[in-house]
Amino acid sequence: MKSSIKNLSKAALLICGAWLFLITTTSGVHAQGSGVKPIRLVSGNIIPDIVTPAEAKVAAGASFDGKTFKLIQFKQIPGDREQQQWAAAGLLLVDYLPDDTYFAVIEQGFDLDRLTDQAVTIIEVADIFRFEPSLAGLIAQGGATDRLVISYYTDLDAATVMAALQARGVAIQAHRDYSRQLDITLDPARLREVLALPFIQFAGLPPEEPTLDGYDHRNASGRANYLNTGYNSLNYNGAGVVVGIGESGTVDSLVDVKGRLTEMESGASSSHKIGVMQNAGGAGNLDPSNRNDAWGATFLSVVGSPDYAALYASHSMRYTNHSYGVTISGGYDQSARDHDLRIVTYPNHLVIYSSGNSGDSAGYALRCLLHRLGQHHRADETEQESICHRRARLRGCHHVFQQPRPDV
Repeated sequence: MKSSIKNLSKAALLICGAWLFLITTTSGVHAQGSGVKPIRLVSGNIIPDIVTPAEAKVAAGASFDGKTFKLIQFKQIPGDREQQQWAAAGLLLVDYLPDDTYFAVIEQGFDLDRLTDQAVTIIEVADIFRFEPSLAGLIAQGGATDRLVISYYTDLDAATVMAALQARGVAIQAHRDYSRQLDITLDPARLREVLALPFIQFAGLPPEEPTLDGYDHRNASGRANYLNTGYNSLNYNGAGVVVGIGESGTVDSLVDVKGRLTEMESGASSSHKIGVMQNAGGAGNLDPSNRNDAWGATFLSVVGSPDYAALYASHSMRYTNHSYGVTISGGYDQSARDHDLRIVTYPNHLVIYSSGNSGDSAGYALRCLLHRLGQHHRADETEQESICHRRARLRGCHHVFQQPRPDV
């Protein structure tokens, strides 16, 4: 399904302005000298209202499945033992925001007065903490979308969350349980209704499709080859390791990986994919001078954005290599969060980007970042740069947003 994103052709300045409006209107009035600290986002500092544990209330519609969700700022970060005691009693601190602030999942029976000596303030989770700037800008311009990536809170039952979404006409396209993320499609007219659901911790637009760069064979001159020649008793050739090559297309009957390949894609063969796979682990059958590092590894030919967790479980896939880059270098968004939580869940799995390309190709992430820092459209710009500039305008000031780092 193609996204029905509307009204995104306006200047990125409007998106940034809408985001700054959220910053300035979210904070509210706060008491001076009360010990409150700014909540620091890349997009700016948010000065929260002072809401004591005795004053904290559960707003109408703000609870789900017997739980409510708040931001709690502490005088100092609580110790592990204290957090464990609270968790046992019904208060779970999840993601951290500086300074000394946590997203909290609170059981209805938990007595917030237990936090009187520790908490500075307990506030609602405003949209500025939940929405990525691209989504915030879209909403500020009156636009709509039929696709979202959402994250739900730790300690919630995934089936219950999905049932609540489906009751509002949402279709679940993908579920990554390790990162508690859902790819969903919905009626654009019900966008705000869905986003108002209290269990949605973060929401953003789907990531852009990756774009491939060129490639070249460079292992012939690399000293890494000495690691698999037997020299000095070293023979690290990748034997026993499963590597996924995530590109579109098939590998067909590539002789350089004969007997070591599981083809999981369909359709026409891709010379680009073949080249990337040769770079990673070609045995040198086609060209004996170009035997590459992992000539003993087993390879999976997979799609560009595979189900990493499923392949890790079903095929023991240890590494996934992509020739493309993703424009997440300027901020911490849903894609970055998914990567972090996947690595936390599967610590032996590594995803490699922009590997297998020409050495002089910077990729889109860096180019887009340079554009956002002030590089403007040129009459003689390349097609790659033009694509980047269109993306930068589409995403607005996405690079100023930062979701909290998980598991702090």
